[in-house]
Amino acid sequence: MTTAELKQQLLSAHQRDKKLSILGFILIIIFIAIVSTLIYVYAFEAVSNYIKNAFSGITGMLNSEETPFYYKLIFPAVLLSMLSVPLLKIIKLTKRPKLIDELILKIDKGSIASSIDQRTVYKIIIPLLKINIRLAPVEYVTIVLDEDTKYKPYDLPIEAYVIPDLKRVLSGANTEQINKAWDELYSSSDSKTQEKEYPLKPKEEFKKFIDTTLFNDINKLDQERSVGKTQYVKYLIFSVLVILLFVGGYLYLQFSDIAFKSEYLIYVVFGGFGLFYTLFFAFGKHKGQPGITMNSGNSFKTKILKPMIAFINPNFHFVLHGHLSLPEVLETGLLENKQYIITGNDQIMGSHKGVPFQMSDLDIEYKRNFSSEKEGPDQVFFGQAFVAKFNKSFSSELYLVPKKTTKKKVMDSVSETLTLGLAGTRTTDIDMYTSNDFGPKVTLEDPEFSKLFNVYCYDQVEARYILTPALMERIKTLATRTKGDLFMSFKNNRISILNNSGINNFEPGRFNSISKNDNKLLLDFYTDLHNQLSIIDDLKLNINIWNKNN
Repeated sequence: MTTAELKQQLLSAHQRDKKLSILGFILIIIFIAIVSTLIYVYAFEAVSNYIKNAFSGITGMLNSEETPFYYKLIFPAVLLSMLSVPLLKIIKLTKRPKLIDELILKIDKGSIASSIDQRTVYKIIIPLLKINIRLAPVEYVTIVLDEDTKYKPYDLPIEAYVIPDLKRVLSGANTEQINKAWDELYSSSDSKTQEKEYPLKPKEEFKKFIDTTLFNDINKLDQERSVGKTQYVKYLIFSVLVILLFVGGYLYLQFSDIAFKSEYLIYVVFGGFGLFYTLFFAFGKHKGQPGITMNSGNSFKTKILKPMIAFINPNFHFVLHGHLSLPEVLETGLLENKQYIITGNDQIMGSHKGVPFQMSDLDIEYKRNFSSEKEGPDQVFFGQAFVAKFNKSFSSELYLVPKKTTKKKVMDSVSETLTLGLAGTRTTDIDMYTSNDFGPKVTLEDPEFSKLFNVYCYDQVEARYILTPALMERIKTLATRTKGDLFMSFKNNRISILNNSGINNFEPGRFNSISKNDNKLLLDFYTDLHNQLSIIDDLKLNINIWNKNN
């Protein structure tokens, strides 16, 4: 997708969102009109008396000399805020085309995204007691560009199917090469681009690569992280001291003999916060840079991880914000066909030893249409996805589902920041969403394999033909070596593996030193990359699996 095509998609989504927003306003007006009519017809006298009594009470309180001044400001402030909400939304809608032009211009100049957050906004919500019916969903992305000193978010609607292409563009990836790699993996043709093959290099060679190529960038990033950690700790201590000062001062005044009028408290609170943020922005900025210079992770991935992947194979394609799309996830056949919320990052595509593949970190959630207001989406899956092509197709679909699955803890980004990466907040529950149409259960002669997996296939003969004793041994080794619960499918001449590990790979943490313990963090990441690519070697996907000697 080109930036011109992306612009057209964003403008088209804007027009749809604009129409739905106007429809929402009209429905609200109609609802108010219907309620007002019903009240006028059936309860006008009772409601009018209630309103008169309420307003007379409010008027009396506002005119009273005993009422603190700030109380008198609350009611007009609330009224103005209620009236301003639709007005601000209309203003935002009118300014959005210019915002899209601005974003596209920055992308054309080479900017990439620091973060891309997705969310679904339902333009029509019908409340039914404790349950809401959500209609007219619109996908939104909030984009923050890398090296944007003003931290200006671009909050834009977009069609769900465009999001993978948008993430590729905002990752600075070569979309033409990515599309070519995708076609080799998902097309029915066996044609492949002839490229030089690179065997997986041992860790000792990677250590030399660190010393000769990555050394300067590692030191620079470590310095930035050290500054960010110091600033974060300073502001954290400062915030705690401010809170303790206000709480301690308030308690002292309450229990001392000093006269203190309660109405002064609001001035003290607002004044204190005003002073805090004034000091924060006055002393926290230097030469136009944000107050706390915490590395977003982009620098690490563009300057360290991307060269690491090129070291393994220069023909691999790395997409910073890329991941498997919803159709690709459903194509695995492992999950029920639902409109999941798909996010992820660190997508790698290419061909290893003649086998086209892609892999990425993946986060799958599902938001039910009928749910309570406070209920969040279900965490379906969190881990790594791997898809590779066999050199020969097969007619039946084969599924491997682990017999024992564990609910994996998932790190929430806010908790990770506040606890320096020490707390988990959510758990996955993939069993609720695995497909219920895998087919009949297959009984195999390998008792160890049968303890690990339930095997399903409509063709018992072909199932045993695919799962040769040698292949089952390799899968057992892979399951033992891999952290997480492996869900596997053999479908449409591809093998798909969902590793529900509860881990987001290749994330250095906000404050972790990259070079600590003789570059242990990088060596661990290299081992993870090596292990993921070893799936092709371990399962011998480049060899004809119908050869019984394999």
